[in-house]
Amino acid sequence: MVGTAAVVGATVWVASHLKAGQSATDVATLIGVPIGLTGLVVALISLRATLATLGQPADAAAAARSAATTLAGQIRAAEAEQWKRLVGGEVERINLHYSLHANADPAAALAPTPAGRLYTKPDGAAGAPLPDITAFYRGTRPARLVVTGAPGAGKTVLALELILGLLKSRADTDPVPVRLSLAEWDTHALPRLKDFVADHLVHALDWHPKRARQLIDHGMVLPVLDGLDEMDTTLSHAGTALLDADGHPLPDPAAPRARAALDRLNAYQDATDRGPLVVTCRSAHYDALPEEDRLRTAAEIRVDAVGREDAAAYLERRSAGSARWRPLLRHLRTDPAGTLAQSLSTPWRLSLTAVVYRRHGDPGELLQHATPADLDDHLLARLIPAATDLAPNPRGYTAQRVHRWLAHLNKATLPDPATAGPGAAMGTDLVLHRLWPLEGRRDVRIMDGLMTMLVLMGPMLALRIALTPDTFWHLTMDIKIPHLATRVLVFTALAAFAVAWGRSGPATESPRRTSWKRLRTAEGLGQVLIGLLVGAAGGAFVGVLSVLADALNGDLELSLRTTLLVGIVPGTVCGALLALGAELSQSPSEMSGPRDLIRDDTRNALAVALPYGVGLGVLSTAFHGAAVGVCLGAAALVGLALAVGAASRRYAVFLFCAAPRLPLRLGEFMDWACEAGLLRLSGPAYQFRHRELQAWLARNPSPPPP
Repeated sequence: MVGTAAVVGATVWVASHLKAGQSATDVATLIGVPIGLTGLVVALISLRATLATLGQPADAAAAARSAATTLAGQIRAAEAEQWKRLVGGEVERINLHYSLHANADPAAALAPTPAGRLYTKPDGAAGAPLPDITAFYRGTRPARLVVTGAPGAGKTVLALELILGLLKSRADTDPVPVRLSLAEWDTHALPRLKDFVADHLVHALDWHPKRARQLIDHGMVLPVLDGLDEMDTTLSHAGTALLDADGHPLPDPAAPRARAALDRLNAYQDATDRGPLVVTCRSAHYDALPEEDRLRTAAEIRVDAVGREDAAAYLERRSAGSARWRPLLRHLRTDPAGTLAQSLSTPWRLSLTAVVYRRHGDPGELLQHATPADLDDHLLARLIPAATDLAPNPRGYTAQRVHRWLAHLNKATLPDPATAGPGAAMGTDLVLHRLWPLEGRRDVRIMDGLMTMLVLMGPMLALRIALTPDTFWHLTMDIKIPHLATRVLVFTALAAFAVAWGRSGPATESPRRTSWKRLRTAEGLGQVLIGLLVGAAGGAFVGVLSVLADALNGDLELSLRTTLLVGIVPGTVCGALLALGAELSQSPSEMSGPRDLIRDDTRNALAVALPYGVGLGVLSTAFHGAAVGVCLGAAALVGLALAVGAASRRYAVFLFCAAPRLPLRLGEFMDWACEAGLLRLSGPAYQFRHRELQAWLARNPSPPPP
């Protein structure tokens, strides 16, 4: 249909111009451009349709099982890496204990036992061993589970252990567990759980929309929904967060987003039964919800405090039976009601103790602290030196520099005193391209404008020298290329600073990435082709206007061939190249790491700017010579790359301004801090592994004396 319309339109256009006396050669040359472009469009569509029919199983169920196997490998690799980062790379695990919580729902799911463990204890104890989390979930009917617990109790660890356990023993017909953050669910835009899962598979895991829907429709995805408590804000008064006795924010019983999500989860069906799923939530937030709004036909388990025997066994394994630990371990086992045993009942304090005294020091020092707060301060003050000593350190980071750098980064999580009242909660995320306000919004914006101006002036300055080397400091008054180049140079300098200042407002644009996979879908390919046509048409129109302007000034003899070669062809090519880069640019994957965001944004800026700059340079060379072509092409490439790569550009300016308060290779340092157990990765953001360390650094920005 598209080809027929193009041919008919071209025939009418040719006939009218031949009748007007135009040269047949010129007309044929000009009409070849849209005809060729139309042929390319039809060929791409036909090629995609042909490829779509190759190598696909005829049976939809078999296709879904095959896709699920691929998805399982993808999830296993991603979650194994997340597990490693979450537990700091240690093989030894704290064997969390959980108990079945009383449920008022008369149709609550039936659990296999009233309690379970993270993993089965190989201790040969009398009686039936408690099941691990994988066996517990497999024995729950229907397979709907809610995991609750106190902050830091290990809910996410339990969810990750369940995902990896299900994948390890997965059969071909079993669904693939996929972890999703409930905080990202907009129940208005995605009203069904299936829509939310499909959106995650497409945008976070780069799955084809039809393949993603095929997986979901055949029941091959098990949603593991993390963080129901993170969907709504907590209670506050006059801009100040309200805290409980332990210093944790109080939940809002209204919780409109969480309740809307639970409505969708309760409507989630698998044939005639309720659909299988797993939800994690803080126990205080879940208890605050009205009973009629909670997840129905589900079993709720609550993660318990770590028992003294489990705590002692964990520390004993981490210490490899060292004599330094014996007084502490003896005290834990003989004084279960003491301050130390109560303090070491949380996973984070246990892991902190194991790290601090891994190689040096006397763990018996902990017996001298009378309160949990004193114990926390003692451990946190020794965490950074111990982590710096334990982790591989090829860059030679010292404990004092690490302390100062982390304390400076921590300022990015502190509430703004101008907008938040006293006692406002601290933030958690450290996103690289959003750290720039640390060095002062005005200072970074000014430096951004100056650096952008200098970079953009380089190619134009080269053009000025190349065209008039003998009159570089002299502004000629005749309206010729030298004077034009000088004016362009001055205008570029002023415009570059103005544009950079205007684009460096309070908010920074999100990073972008080039998605070639858009060409694999009919919808994406159609949007790209439409963008190409619109860009080509716009560029051709601008080219014709440019030729007409030159003709009116007497610089060109206006003809069809001149219009074609000087206006339409350059404009069409440049417009199409610019549109192609813009259409292939999209938001990054939710699975991207923090440094990947910056890399993807830089690559995307080059992918958008390089074809345009090269195309403009080649065309300018053909019409104005090599000097003009090279300089204009370089200016277009650099300028467009700086404009498109706003996030990566601002990050580079921030690093320049932050030296020496932060290391120049900031991303590399933060990755090292994750390996050292000081930070952790959460999607595209870094976070402090312990919120307590974050609060302690806010109180102690300067390192203690060695």
